[in-house]
Amino acid sequence: MTTRKSARPNGAPGLVLKTAAVAVAAVALLAGAPAGAHHSAALYDRSKPIVLKGVVKELNWSNPHSWVEILTEGAKPTSWTIELEGPSVMQREGWSSHSLLPGDRITAHVMPLKDGRAGARLIDLTRTDGTTLYLFTPRQNVG
Repeated sequence: MTTRKSARPNGAPGLVLKTAAVAVAAVALLAGAPAGAHHSAALYDRSKPIVLKGVVKELNWSNPHSWVEILTEGAKPTSWTIELEGPSVMQREGWSSHSLLPGDRITAHVMPLKDGRAGARLIDLTRTDGTTLYLFTPRQNVG
């Protein structure tokens, strides 16, 4: 990139350099926007967590987000898809691709989708053996 010398006596950067700096900053801000939107929790109602009890149908261990599908118990069984994090984050929290197996009974605390569909974001879940698995350690779930 060619820069022109400033006509100012104090040697401040010229117009070309300032324009380039503004352009670089704008590109950096715009490049980060999709990632921020992707990781938004805006779809979920954090103010109304619910409890789901059911049987695991499938644990999908994949990027960018893993998910577990469960069939709830009760008078009207419903298939729920519960969003998790990616495998690397899950492993740091003590999960593995075998943490939940088809047929496992669980109780999950979740943030449901705002639009009423049977989908949610996990807070934590407890297996029948009493083991609790967290999406993030409890201190990170606050707020």
